Amino acid sequence: MTEWSEHFVQVNDLTIHYHRAGDTAKPAIILLHGVMDNGLCWTPVACDLQADFAVYMLDARGHGRTGGVLENFSYSVLAEDVAAFIEALDLQKPYVFGDTPHGLKPSSF
Repeated sequence: MTEWSEHFVQVNDLTIHYHRAGDTAKPAIILLHGVMDNGLCWTPVACDLQADFAVYMLDARGHGRTGGVLENFSYSVLAEDVAAFIEALDLQKPYVFGDTPHGLKPSSF
């Protein structure tokens, strides 16, 4: 396994915590966890993907080390957070994968 890095980014008045693995010169893939979990639930998947992708494992609003509250929690709020994350990191056409039914539906974009 290559070295993983841990980061925070400020978007939508929210501090999002995430782990990144893989080469940032490769296509980006964002892995979104379900309710009551955190980004590291994707560790086994990220290990398999990191050779071919820059893998981003976010802690969603109110989960893990990401701030925010779960009041008015909805797919649209989560989608806005993820869209702002993509813009803040200037990710170009990232793949987005969520573990539905609880994870953010990528179709929300």
